[in-house]
Amino acid sequence: MIGLARYALENFRFSKKRNPLRKGNRTFSKNLVMKLKQNEIPDYVQASLWFANPKVIDLKKEQHQVITAILNRGVWDAVRWCYQFYGEEAIKAAVTSPQRGCWFPQALQFWLVFFALSLDKGSFNQAIFKL
Repeated sequence: MIGLARYALENFRFSKKRNPLRKGNRTFSKNLVMKLKQNEIPDYVQASLWFANPKVIDLKKEQHQVITAILNRGVWDAVRWCYQFYGEEAIKAAVTSPQRGCWFPQALQFWLVFFALSLDKGSFNQAIFKL
């Protein structure tokens, strides 16, 4: 997992050419994405939102759950959509204050390393999904 995180940091976070999350590389403006109707959520994002009907979900009200689901289970395109729709600060807030029992350990650790954030051990263990 650390190797994957290091690869992502080197190739996406600090590279001006390859960083899909950098403001200059956005294919849409944030305003355009925010104007999308609820039923226009892309298929690759809908796949991550298994817990709700995509036609009736309120993306603003359920922001924390949507971000958590996409970062846990989403493909890279869904993560890019999430970044464009919610912004980096909302994503960092979801990672630094994780919901109890909603995260896979590898996913939470990856996003903590990716954004260079820290989380105390107790909060990390509470956030992990356990069967």
